[in-house]
Amino acid sequence: MIQLGVLFGSRSVEHEISIITALQAIHHLKASGKYSVTPIYISKEGDWYTGGALDQIESYKNLNTAMQGAQKVTPVRQNGRVALLKSPLSKLKNNVIAEIDLAFPILHGSYGEDGTLQGMLEQLQLPYTGCGVLSAALTMDKIATKQVLSAVGIPVVDYFWFHTETWFARDEAYMQESETRFGYPVVVKPADIGSSVGVCIAHNRQEFEEAVATVRRYSERVLVERYVKGLKEINISVLGDAEGVKLSVCEEPITASEFLTYQDKYAGGGSAGGSKGASADGPSANSSASPGTSNAGMQSAKRRIPADLPEEVRKTIEAYARQAFETLDCSGVTRIDFILEPVDPNGSPESFQCKQIYINEFNTIPGSLSFYLWEATGKPFPELLDDLVELGLRKKRRRSKLTYTHDINILATGSFGVKK
Repeated sequence: MIQLGVLFGSRSVEHEISIITALQAIHHLKASGKYSVTPIYISKEGDWYTGGALDQIESYKNLNTAMQGAQKVTPVRQNGRVALLKSPLSKLKNNVIAEIDLAFPILHGSYGEDGTLQGMLEQLQLPYTGCGVLSAALTMDKIATKQVLSAVGIPVVDYFWFHTETWFARDEAYMQESETRFGYPVVVKPADIGSSVGVCIAHNRQEFEEAVATVRRYSERVLVERYVKGLKEINISVLGDAEGVKLSVCEEPITASEFLTYQDKYAGGGSAGGSKGASADGPSANSSASPGTSNAGMQSAKRRIPADLPEEVRKTIEAYARQAFETLDCSGVTRIDFILEPVDPNGSPESFQCKQIYINEFNTIPGSLSFYLWEATGKPFPELLDDLVELGLRKKRRRSKLTYTHDINILATGSFGVKK
């Protein structure tokens, strides 16, 4: 039986959303009977815990007491495997709490979705699901993502960026550049935070300054984008790796705000237009949410599934999604968020006609793992999880064929000179 270690939580403003997504997955992984599942909770201080009631949502209603009954652990590679050892070590007892064959990261945002955890797992030689170090880092960084996608001809909304440390010396210049290029309103956001955290719409200079002050709390770089009036947001999920990908149906998130906010995404309170998510009164008959988490996570947001799109628009979105996934060397399941710009910015939603399609951002460990999109495509949540495990093992098999070190020890030759 495969020993899975499901990692969640971590030092991120999306900490609680990670818990919800992970517990949804843990419920189904355990229920399948195919895996031995070890929940590994990473606290907001970065400490690792397992055991206790960490697989129960009630444990996290008070994060200060969530670790009660749990064991603090440290991952260590020993005897060719990765084990979770007690921390601190016991002198008299066995210190091995669990051994892990495959890590299943379900962390959103910093220190989990950005390549940092993936780098640690690489050093431990512990196979894992999802994107590798480079693709995770690139897709978490909105500026880098735009630069790469633009280089291969995929449209992105016009933008510029600056470092927060240069703001006070060049604030007038930055505001002038924004006004000259975009006018008002403009979108001001952190360069490397997800879930719409810190995203602001500035309608004038005062709001621009306030937006930068907000962004400075979350990131060292500020991204300024042209505001697309009358836009329609469309999301699609991609599943696979370099050996092949599959595409989900598209969804249209529903919001009354100027953009899809954190509140819309995770406290939406219901579904709309045929969504496969949960309603305000509990999970729908088709929902795969685990007990105690049915009214939270991305599945609770209001949406239309499938999105009502002209065939040409849908096919273009699918083509861009596939190309972007492959260009950024993604693996596992992602959700790619698109912006559709209307021909008439002042037109009604009913008369919407698409002028241009842009990729807005990537989510390489999406909320609820986008299971609701795959359910609507005909793939149940347990099957999606099986696919993710297989993709992780497939990546392990590919990498086992690569050469990372040489058998020759050049220091044994007796010649230590270095030629320049």
